[in-house]
Amino acid sequence: MSKKKNYTIVQFETDDFYHYTLDLVLYNMNQKPAIKVTNKKELRKIVKDIQNKKIKPDVAIIDTYIDIDHDDGEKIAQKLREIYPEIKIIGYSIMETSKWADYEIIKSNKDQTKTIVKILEKVLGIDFSWANTPDPEYST
Repeated sequence: MSKKKNYTIVQFETDDFYHYTLDLVLYNMNQKPAIKVTNKKELRKIVKDIQNKKIKPDVAIIDTYIDIDHDDGEKIAQKLREIYPEIKIIGYSIMETSKWADYEIIKSNKDQTKTIVKILEKVLGIDFSWANTPDPEYST
């Protein structure tokens, strides 16, 4: 039996709600919590750690806005691709991120194909479909 890969994920997001949401999803996928980046100071430190190979993230989940304007996410994605080209970039926003992200999570329930669970299943290769199967013990 092969050992399940534990992915290193960095989340660039100012809203704690989305950090908690991601951690809950990752927990249920048997993954460790994401490295949280909530402001420019943390952003500089994490980018420096990635550049110095102290952190080797598999995935970066990036909101469009971190501190200054709504181009922050695109700038972060460009910098990460420069210093760590093998990283997978997921845009996580209510705004369009498909121009700069490999994958896109929409912060609403309007597009069920772009939820955090669906995109992480695809990016991490984890089948989470069991979570959608009702438990017969609790079914009416």
